[in-house]
Amino acid sequence: MWTRTGLVCVLLAAPLMAAELPNFTGKWKLNESRTKGGNHRGTVFVIEHKDPAFRYTATGTLRMGGALNESYEFTTDGKKPAVSDRVSAVGSWQGSTLVTDYLKGNAPLMTFTFRLSPDGKQLFRDAELKDGRRIHEVYDRQ
Repeated sequence: MWTRTGLVCVLLAAPLMAAELPNFTGKWKLNESRTKGGNHRGTVFVIEHKDPAFRYTATGTLRMGGALNESYEFTTDGKKPAVSDRVSAVGSWQGSTLVTDYLKGNAPLMTFTFRLSPDGKQLFRDAELKDGRRIHEVYDRQ
């Protein structure tokens, strides 16, 4: 038998449980004027996201010269990939933010978060590196 308080709690929580996770699928170009702490420019992310599958490629130019070519495929359900001597990634959700841990073997290297602006027109990618540097990257939907 439901109490009035219990019923109110269930009714208030229902919209939160039904909230959809964001979908990052698309082509995203680095907004250099709004980015802080990054070490690349002209970067374009192409993301294919059908939860829990997440795949991206990133191309651009490193600030010190040379090309940036990065590609990762992982899941957003927190499942770690098989141990490898290559850098791999594992994603998990914290609310509407996708937390992505990059690993070498089982050793953590860095963590980046992905989130969308409320209107879905910008992608924010943030990190705090082991040396204390913070990175805040802003990408515009193309």
